[in-house]
Amino acid sequence: MNTKNETENFIYIIPKPVELTISPGEFILNNETRILVDNNSRINGNYLRKILAPATGFNIPISDMSEITRIMVERGYSEARITKILGGNFMRIFREVASLP
Repeated sequence: MNTKNETENFIYIIPKPVELTISPGEFILNNETRILVDNNSRINGNYLRKILAPATGFNIPISDMSEITRIMVERGYSEARITKILGGNFMRIFREVASLP
């Protein structure tokens, strides 16, 4: 486990979070990865797709945010997990972002 000082030396996030907790796990980009966007974020999604393509070798598809529930059901997510992702995590992130200085 990294100490706070070690963590601060290699995490570059703008704006700097008030608190950062590193947990075990991984984030994997693969041929099933999608960039989910709404009408307001479509330009940003296209930009992200463009810059990730050379680094990953994937032509990551862009999907409308309204498709997220259908995609999670197809992948076998439980109703409780879908609810947490769509509601609980959003509210937690919103509260944390709102508390940034």
